[in-house]
Amino acid sequence: MALNALRGPRLELVPASPGHLDFFARLNSDADVMRHISGRPSSRSETEAEWSGRLGRRSAEDRGLGYWTGYLDAQPIGWWGLGFNEPNPGEGELGFRVQREHWRQGLGLECTDEPLPGVLTYAITLDEWLARRAADPGRSSSA
Repeated sequence: MALNALRGPRLELVPASPGHLDFFARLNSDADVMRHISGRPSSRSETEAEWSGRLGRRSAEDRGLGYWTGYLDAQPIGWWGLGFNEPNPGEGELGFRVQREHWRQGLGLECTDEPLPGVLTYAITLDEWLARRAADPGRSSSA
């Protein structure tokens, strides 16, 4: 079962694929974007390794777990996803990464405020997600 394209109020999310790797590499090369993730920009080979895992062992399309590339006005601006957490593979990890020029517009959280059909209920409930987000308000600034 393939992941479905999703639509938010402003964003279109399409299932991520190896064809998006050039965009992901540009996103990961921005030091500000990566500051709270790895503390430094990622190389192309590091990005390839990251996405090999995201599109492989960290996804389970039959359960609705996977990654989407987000488009605003037909331009890719980031990614959103729910995949297996590598240290705890039985748990889901909800995340997103957005280009710096689109920060502080609410786009990062736009697609996490609504449950992804058939996805969020697998890992955590929406109430649990909102409670975790509220408990870590410092992370909301990247939204």
